[in-house]
Amino acid sequence: MALIAGRPLLWHIIERLKRSVYLTKIVLATSEAKENDILEELSSKQKIFFIRGDEHDVLSRFELAFKVYKPSTITRICGDCPLVEPSFIDRSIEQIVQQDVDYLKADCPEVIHQGIETLSNFCFKQNLSFKEDPIVKEHVTPLIYKKSRLYKIGRINLFEYEKKSGIRFSVDTRSDLKFIRELYRKSGKQPSNLSIKEALDLIDRDPSLLAYNEHVIQKSARQKTEYIYFYHKGLINEYFLKLAQDYAEKKGFGVKFFTAEVNSKKIIKLKSYGFKVKHLKNDREFFQIVFKDSPELIYLPLISLPKELSDLYALKNEKKRKVYKLIKC
Repeated sequence: MALIAGRPLLWHIIERLKRSVYLTKIVLATSEAKENDILEELSSKQKIFFIRGDEHDVLSRFELAFKVYKPSTITRICGDCPLVEPSFIDRSIEQIVQQDVDYLKADCPEVIHQGIETLSNFCFKQNLSFKEDPIVKEHVTPLIYKKSRLYKIGRINLFEYEKKSGIRFSVDTRSDLKFIRELYRKSGKQPSNLSIKEALDLIDRDPSLLAYNEHVIQKSARQKTEYIYFYHKGLINEYFLKLAQDYAEKKGFGVKFFTAEVNSKKIIKLKSYGFKVKHLKNDREFFQIVFKDSPELIYLPLISLPKELSDLYALKNEKKRKVYKLIKC
C-alpha cells in the first residue's frame, strides 16, 4: 500500500472517517482478489467492517453492504481520497435528513471535494434498477444525475474555499501520490491531520506545487475505464514503467502489472510506482486473465502466444524493445 506521511493511504481515509459525527459504520467494500487480503487485514486492525465481492462490479459490493447493514443513508467514499473531509460528510447527511431528500446538489458548479456522495436509502434502492449498466457497475451512481426526475433533490451550501475545482486531491497515479506527500511534507502535519483548507492555503502560497500532478487527466465519473495490462518477466522493463505512467496520467487508462517474478525486491519496485501488481504462476495463468477481462491494450515480452488471441487482438512486434503490443480488435 502506498504510504503518505508514513501511513497507508487507506489508513488516512479510515482515520478521517472515524471523526464523523453521523457515520455509524465504516465498511470497506473491496474485491476478492488475493492482493486485497492486505486491505482486509488493515480493516481488522482499524476495527471497521469489510465486505468482499466481484473485482469488476463495484456496485455489487455496495449492494451487498447495503443488504447486510441496512443504512438509512449511504455515503460512498472512493478509496483514493486521503483528504476526505468528515465535516463535509456530516453536513451532507444532516441536510439529506433535514430536507427529507434523496441526494444533494451543491450551490455552485465547482466543488473541491472529490470521491464523496451521500444518498438516501430510497435513492440507492432505485439505483439498483440500473445495475446491469457497465458504467453503473464501475462508478455506482452516474445515472442518478441523468435520471433526476426519479428522486427528491436537495441543496447543500458550500463555504468559499470549497467552491473550487481543477485541483487533484485524489491519488490515482504516481504523480498524484508525490503531490499529496509534498503537501504533507510542507505542512508539517501529522498523518491524517491535513485539511483541504490547509492544503489550499499551502497551494495559494506556493502555486508551483500544482506542477506535481496538473498534467494528470481527470476522467469523468460517467466514463468507463479502459485498461492496459503489462506482463513482466525477468528484468524490470523500464520501457513498461514509462508507458504505464504515460497511459495512466495522460490518457486516463487503468494500469495493471502481472508478473511471474519471484524476486520480491523487483515486485516491491513495481509497486513503488503506484501500480497494482498481481503475481502469477506462469504464462498460461496470464492469458486466462486476458481472455476473461479483455483489456484494451497488452504489453508483454516475446513469448509464445495462444492462437485464439489472434481473433481478439492485433499483434505488433516492437523488435527493438523485444516486446509484443496487443491491441484489442
